[in-house]
Amino acid sequence: MKEILINRVIISQEAKFDYSDLVKGGSITSRAFCNEFDDYLDKLTSIGKIVNKNYLRMKYYDEGAGKYLLFFLKRRNRFRCLQVWEVVGICDDRDWSLELENNGSINRWLCSKVYDLPKENDWVADMIERKREWKTLMEEMYGIQL
Repeated sequence: MKEILINRVIISQEAKFDYSDLVKGGSITSRAFCNEFDDYLDKLTSIGKIVNKNYLRMKYYDEGAGKYLLFFLKRRNRFRCLQVWEVVGICDDRDWSLELENNGSINRWLCSKVYDLPKENDWVADMIERKREWKTLMEEMYGIQL
C-alpha cells in the first residue's frame, strides 16, 4: 500500500522580507502562495520526484510583480503523513546562478536571519512635536501667538 503524504508550506519572515523588497512594498499573501505550492509538492511527491530531497528551488511567475521569482524551500518537520516545507528565501530568477549555488553564497544568504530592529524615532516628527511644544509653552507663559 502506497503511503499518503500531505505537503504543507509555510513562509518564513525572511522570505516575506525578500518578497517585500522584490515587489517594492508588496506583501506576500501566505495562503495563496502556500496553497499553490502545497498542490505542486503533492503532485511531485505522488510521482516520486522529491522523495529524498531536503532543499528545493521553485520558479514561479508572480503576476503582481510581473516577473519570475525563485522560491527556496527547505524540508522541515514531518508529523505522520504531514510534511512541512518552509520558504526560506525568494529572489528574482535572474539573480540566481549555479555558480552562486555551488560556491555557497546562496546557502549563506538562506541561512541569514532578519531580526526585529529597534524602531528609530522619526527625526522630522520629533522636530515638529518639539516646535508644537515650544509654541504651546510660549503661548502659555508669555501670551505670544506664533
